[in-house]
Amino acid sequence: MNNAPKTATLLVELLKEQHKARSPHLFRQGTFTLAWRAKVGSFPFPNLKTIVSAAEPCGRFDWRSQKNADDFHYDQEPPNNEDREKRVPEYFGDLSELAKDFKGLPLNGYIPGSAIRGIVRAWAMQQSPDTRKRAICLLGKQESDSDKITPGKIEFLDAWPEQSQPLAIDVVNPQEKFQVYHDNNEQPAPHALYTLGNGSSPVPFTVAIRGISGKVSDKEFNKVWQWVEQALTEQGLGGRTASGYGMLESASTAESAPDPTHQIQRFDFTLYSQGSEGAIQDTNQKELRPSHWRGWLRSWTLRFLLGVMSETNAKIILEDLFGAIESTQDGNHRKGCVRIQLLPRKLGEPWGELSKLDESRQKSKSRRESQNPDFYIWKGQIQISAPEDILQPILLPIIKVAASVGGVGRGWRRPLHFFVKQTENGDRKLKFSRGTHLILSQTGDASLYRVSLETNQWSSLYTKWAKAVRQKWGDRGAPNNVSAEVFSPKTCAVYAVPGPVEEPIDFDGTRSRRGAQKKTISLALAKGPHPGQQSSSSNRSEIQRSQTIQWSATSSAQTRGDGMNLIYSTPESRPPRNYKGNREVGGQAARGGSKSSFCSWVSIRRIDEPHREAGTECQEIVCLFLGKQEKQGFHRNRYQFLRDLETMEDSHHLFGVRASSPT
Repeated sequence: MNNAPKTATLLVELLKEQHKARSPHLFRQGTFTLAWRAKVGSFPFPNLKTIVSAAEPCGRFDWRSQKNADDFHYDQEPPNNEDREKRVPEYFGDLSELAKDFKGLPLNGYIPGSAIRGIVRAWAMQQSPDTRKRAICLLGKQESDSDKITPGKIEFLDAWPEQSQPLAIDVVNPQEKFQVYHDNNEQPAPHALYTLGNGSSPVPFTVAIRGISGKVSDKEFNKVWQWVEQALTEQGLGGRTASGYGMLESASTAESAPDPTHQIQRFDFTLYSQGSEGAIQDTNQKELRPSHWRGWLRSWTLRFLLGVMSETNAKIILEDLFGAIESTQDGNHRKGCVRIQLLPRKLGEPWGELSKLDESRQKSKSRRESQNPDFYIWKGQIQISAPEDILQPILLPIIKVAASVGGVGRGWRRPLHFFVKQTENGDRKLKFSRGTHLILSQTGDASLYRVSLETNQWSSLYTKWAKAVRQKWGDRGAPNNVSAEVFSPKTCAVYAVPGPVEEPIDFDGTRSRRGAQKKTISLALAKGPHPGQQSSSSNRSEIQRSQTIQWSATSSAQTRGDGMNLIYSTPESRPPRNYKGNREVGGQAARGGSKSSFCSWVSIRRIDEPHREAGTECQEIVCLFLGKQEKQGFHRNRYQFLRDLETMEDSHHLFGVRASSPT
C-alpha cells in the first residue's frame, strides 16, 4: 500500500514541531477549502508533467494496458517519438471510452508548493510598485535574459488534502461555433481533463510556509502570509479559474473581487432543468457547472457584439473579455477580464437536487403511462466580476436579455415541458422533461432580473447598451456576418404570446385548477446525494423532503403555450407548417451530438405573468433569430415563422423586426 499522501501531510506537522524549537515565528499554516474542482491535467493521457505536478501514485496503474500504448513513450515529449498521423491511440479523443475506464485515477491529487508560490508571486506583481519590489526581494526572481537569480526567503510546502483525493475526470464542451454560427461541421468534441475534486463535495487542505531563519524578519514573513491568503482566495488555484475552477475559501479572508479594479455582481438563481451531462454520460450523473454559465454569457455577448461591429472585431473584444488560448488578433494567449464563479447556497451543500416521484406512486402500475417526469432543481449563486466600465453598462444588460428569453445549460431554448416518446415496441408512451425554467435575481433584490413586457423597455435597454459599447471601444466597423445568431433590432424579433392556461409547475403545491382540487403527481426534492453522485438503495428508501414540487399538467400539450405550439407545428397542423424538426427553424436533435444535430433558431421562455387578453396565468417570450442573408433576404421558413408570430391572436411585439416591415 502506498502511504505517500499520509506521510506528506505528516511532513507539515513535523516541520511545525521543528520550528517550535527553532523559530516558531517563521512558520504559518492555514486551512483552505476547494469549493468545487481544480484543473490539474489534460486529456488524453496523464503524462509525467501531470503526475509530478499534481498527483502521487496511490495504487497500481498499468500504463501499458491502454490501447496502442506500445507505440508511445510517456517519458518523452511529442513529436520526437510520435507520428500523429499514423500512430494515434484508438480512443484518442473518445471521451466516453476514457470516462468508462478511468472515472477516477489511482493518483492522489495535491497542490505543489511551487504552484502556490507562483500564484502568490503573480498576484503580488499585479499590486502597487512597492509591493512588487518587496515580492522580488522576498519571493525571488530569475532574470529572463540572464543567469542572474535573486533567491527567495520563503519556502512553500506542498499542500495535501486532509483526506486523500484521487484525481477525477472532467470535461469542457465548447459550443460557440455550433450554437451561435449554426455550423454543425464544427460540432464540438468535449475536451477532457483531470481535476482535484469531483464536484460533489468541498476539499479542505492545509497550506504552510516557513521563513529562512536569519534572512527574513517577522514583519516580512507575516506580510507574505497575508499575500498567501489574499492571492489564493482572490485568484484561485490551477487553470480555468475564470470559469470557476479552483475557487478557494478561507475562514480568515473576506469576500473580495479577483482584482482590486474589478466590481462584483452576485445573482441568486433557481434553475429547473432536464439536466446537463458531465464527464460521465449517465442518467444519474448530471451536473450544473460554472462552464455552463460562462458559455451562456460568452455566447450571448457574441450575439450582441455581432450586431454593432465587424465579426473580426467582435471576436477580438470577446477574447479580451473572456480570454482565449490562441487569439484571433495575434495568436497569443489572452487571459480575459471577466470571471464567473458558481457558489452553492452554503459551502458543502450540494449544487442541485433531483426531483423524485411521490413514494405512494412509486410502485403503482398505473404510473407507466401517466407518470410525470422528474427534473433537476439547482439553487445557488452566480458571481460575476469584471471592470466597472464593462460589468455595469455592457454585461448586465446582456444578462437581463438572456434571462428574459431563455435558460441555461442543456435545453436552454425551451421552457420546461413534457416530451412524449413512443417505446420501441410501441406498447406505451414515455414522458421526459425537456427545457429549462430559470429564476434569476440580483442578490439582495427580490424582484426577477429580466426585461419588462413594455416595448419601450427593450428598445431603451438596447440603445443604452450600444452607446456604452461605442464609448468603450469606438467605431469597430459595420456588422458583416448577420447569417449567425445576432441580437439586434435588424436581425431578430421578440414577441410575447399567451402561455399555457396555467403555469405547468405548481411550485408550492397549494394552487387549485379552476377552483377544484388538482389531481397531480407529487414531486419532491431528494436531500443528500445530488445528481453528480450515486445514491445507495438505503438513500433512495429514506428520502427526506424539504419542499414539494408538482406538475399541474398531466399531458404534454398542457405544458406548452402558443409559442411552443407554433414551434411544434408540422405539415399535419392547421395551418400546415414544417417547424418541428426543421433544422432551419426548430432545429434538429440527434443522440450523442452527431453531425446531424442542428440548433433551433428560436428561443422560448415562459414567465409567470398573466396574459390579460388571453386569460392565461403565464406567457411565453419568443425570440427568433432571423439570420439575414445579404442577397436573399430573410430565410423563407424563418420569415414565415415571423409572420405567424405577428398574426397570432393576442401576440405582442417587444423588440426587433416585424413581419409588416422587415429591414
